[in-house]
Amino acid sequence: MHVTREKEWEAITHVCAVLEKNPDLKPGKAVVLMVSPDYSATAAMHIAHHLSDGGEMLDIVTVDVPYPDEDPQPYRSMFIEHTCAKLHSYESVILVEAGVITGGNFNFYANHLIELGFRVVSVALFENWRSKFQSDIVGFYYHHDKEPLEFYFERDNKHWN
Repeated sequence: MHVTREKEWEAITHVCAVLEKNPDLKPGKAVVLMVSPDYSATAAMHIAHHLSDGGEMLDIVTVDVPYPDEDPQPYRSMFIEHTCAKLHSYESVILVEAGVITGGNFNFYANHLIELGFRVVSVALFENWRSKFQSDIVGFYYHHDKEPLEFYFERDNKHWN
């Protein structure tokens, strides 16, 4: 699936409209966890600003994830040992990813946060129908086997070959 700027914006406005109906997602109580910042920065920024209240926006914390050809363990250890320490003052965590392909990263992060007692709301702008993780809020579904996800801003990346 080739994602244009217009399609990305359509997905962002959809997920923001759904999120704004949740009264618990307020600054100081909820945080945006930007999973895979190289793809999800735009979505996380719009969500954090959209959910602003009383002149305050939601904080954003970044989480790096492995490419398909990398070992996920160092990334998961960093998340457990360092990233989670930044979240303790919040009740809810909004997991945000531009594209959920297999769901492996989201599955690990969401389950770990739930084990720690956080209320997790998962958001994917684009999610593969066959993902092992089913996000709470999805902009659009796609079939990765038929049409791999590709964003308008991407360039050749040796990790995806």
